[in-house]
Amino acid sequence: MPDNDTRSNNGRGAVRLENDRICVFERNGVYQARIRTEANRYLWRSLKTRNQSQAISAARKLYHSIEFRQQSGLPLANHSVKRVIDEYVTLRERQQTQGRTALRPALE
Repeated sequence: MPDNDTRSNNGRGAVRLENDRICVFERNGVYQARIRTEANRYLWRSLKTRNQSQAISAARKLYHSIEFRQQSGLPLANHSVKRVIDEYVTLRERQQTQGRTALRPALE
């Protein structure tokens, strides 16, 4: 498999991988990754390392994980518990106003 790495000349030392789908760059001494998704949106993640070679390896793992999630139809971002609860409460309130919250008969 060809290595699709290029180093930019912008003075920041950014490394582009996988045909520009991954950009690894340094911010405040810690490496970050910007990954382009299939929908041409970007995800930014801290790679939590100050070592460039470890950052590149971590970015590739992250990219392949995101690629797998996209192909499997899984969400790319995790929802917080608060957000899930808020969405559930909204759903139940909507069902209540529509009159669809009748209790089901107990199973015997």
